[in-house]
This record gives sequence, structure tokens and C-alpha cells, in this order.
Amino acid sequence: MSGTNLVNALRLVLAGGVFVPQEVLLETAHQKPAGTDAPVGVLAKLSPREHDILAGVIAGGTNKEIARDRDLEEITVKVHLRNVYKKLGASNRADAVRIALQNGWTD
Repeated sequence: MSGTNLVNALRLVLAGGVFVPQEVLLETAHQKPAGTDAPVGVLAKLSPREHDILAGVIAGGTNKEIARDRDLEEITVKVHLRNVYKKLGASNRADAVRIALQNGWTD
């Protein structure tokens, strides 16, 4: 893990979030647990921009990093994430990542 990713992981955990190593995410990406609450095709609800923002979250980027990489304002990323959470039925970043992976996320 690079130094930047490690710092981002620590910030996430210190802010009350949950860090899941990418290796674990990749292992579970192809497994769909029985009884998932998320409806099939939930990812189809996302706009192309929301999909792109969620990709940044799954890659471990902070809102600021995602905004910088996409030439957006940080508040714009926050608005898109709020919409992503609502469409996926997620309560936070980690929940959105979990739902996306359980529903066959590919990027």
C-alpha cells in the first residue's frame, strides 16, 4: 500500500469510517451473498457522473482527491455522493462500496 493510500485509510478510520483493503474488495466483488437487501440492477440507477464518483470512492479517494482528479469542486462531489447513497440505499461510503460490489460492480 502506498503512503498516500495508507494516510487516506487512517483518516477514514479516524473519522469513524471502515477501511477494507482492496484485495478483500476484489475477492468479494465476484461473490453475491444470498439475501442481499439491494435490488438487482441498482447500479443502473446511477448517472454516468455518479458512477464515476463512486469509482473514485471504491478506489479509496477522498472527496478532495476525487474532485481534483475530475476537475470538480469538492461540494459537487459531496452532492453526487449524496445522490449515490440515496439511489443505492446506502448509509455511508463503506455501505455504498459494499452494495456496489455485491451487485457486480465493474469499472
